[in-house]
Amino acid sequence: QLLLSSTQNLGSLVQGCYVPYPFSAWTVNPPQLLSLAPTSTPINGGQFTIYGNYLYPGSVVAVLLGGTAVPLSTNVDLVDDTEIDVAVPGGFAPGTYLVQVNTQFNGENRFSNTLSLTLTN
Repeated sequence: QLLLSSTQNLGSLVQGCYVPYPFSAWTVNPPQLLSLAPTSTPINGGQFTIYGNYLYPGSVVAVLLGGTAVPLSTNVDLVDDTEIDVAVPGGFAPGTYLVQVNTQFNGENRFSNTLSLTLTN
């Protein structure tokens, strides 16, 4: 222990802290879609589940169906970092659509791979 005691101005004490790489920087993986269940569901209210990795609920900014964002507040249940439940909103015609999940960390967008979903009457 070091104690300094003086009635004179002896100068200043400067302290610094350095955190070496790799601890000073980190990265977040983009979402990864592994499967959809089922792979076919009815239009207007059909439901499906997205299974994958890095689907962090607090970071999901969009679930896209054929490039169209599904309303997160009403049609998407962000279960956990491996599962998202989706109800198909109205307005889609029967056909095959690509499903994608987008996340955002520190203002940086991360885009998943895509999987195919078939919508039926």
